[in-house]
Amino acid sequence: MQDRLVGRLMINSMVKWMNKRSFIGLVLGIYVVAACQDNNSNTQARNSSPPAAQRAEVVKGAALYTQHCAKCHGAQGEGAPQWDIPSADGKFLPPPLDGSGHAWHHPSSVLREIIFNGSIPGKGNMPGWRDKLSLSDVDALIVWMQSLWPADIHNAWLEVEERTKP
Repeated sequence: MQDRLVGRLMINSMVKWMNKRSFIGLVLGIYVVAACQDNNSNTQARNSSPPAAQRAEVVKGAALYTQHCAKCHGAQGEGAPQWDIPSADGKFLPPPLDGSGHAWHHPSSVLREIIFNGSIPGKGNMPGWRDKLSLSDVDALIVWMQSLWPADIHNAWLEVEERTKP
């Protein structure tokens, strides 16, 4: 009750201070900002509930990740500490795959190539998985990895993906 009274007093003070057009503009501005924030929260929810077809891929990818990748990239795709600094042998440690690294900078074709063929020689120690994983397996791994990415990172990746389409 007291909060409502304080709110009304503040509004009445604002109306007296500003003309009505300015007040209406302020209210509309607040509404637009609130609508954008609500839209942003919906975008953030994208990764938490992927479409049904993708949920099966996420589950498959998670199982494959645990079996083949977690030993090096971490249980949740967090990567090795100081992954972005070359080690003593000049090679980079396993990067994070959770959106905090650079994987999202690459289109799916490059991600597939890295998973199938391993690290670029002299740049890392990741083995190629061509003889152990099918294309379907690799795509499931990529979908799982992307399920970890925040919405803004995923949206940036979608732009990268779009630019590389023929």
